[in-house]
Amino acid sequence: VNNDPEFMSYMSEEEDKRKIQNSLYNEAKEDGIKEGSIAIARNLLSMNMKIEDISKATGLSIEEIKKI
Repeated sequence: VNNDPEFMSYMSEEEDKRKIQNSLYNEAKEDGIKEGSIAIARNLLSMNMKIEDISKATGLSIEEIKKI
């Protein structure tokens, strides 16, 4: 991915690819967790729970919850 000779001597192509794959996997995992938290927040909002409590329960910010 990076054609800089100094970088290439520091990290093998295989290791570079593995790090990229791990990054992509972690991003996808975080997106999935966030989507789950949003779904839970929607349910709690429909139960008229306070936004502050929803934030504590889901880890979402108050601003994120208000956008739902």
